[in-house]
Amino acid sequence: MLCDRCGSHAYVHVVLDTGGMLSWCAHHYREHEQALFAYAISIQDERHLLDA
Repeated sequence: MLCDRCGSHAYVHVVLDTGGMLSWCAHHYREHEQALFAYAISIQDERHLLDA
């Protein structure tokens, strides 16, 4: 999957309380992480794959 903001590889996938889903690269997730906590039902964080 690709980042919804910039088209880079998405490492974080967020399911929102509205039923939508967002996919983010590591950079954009860090930028919006705190705001997403208010709306997220689940967060699948695969940023550990960046070090693999």
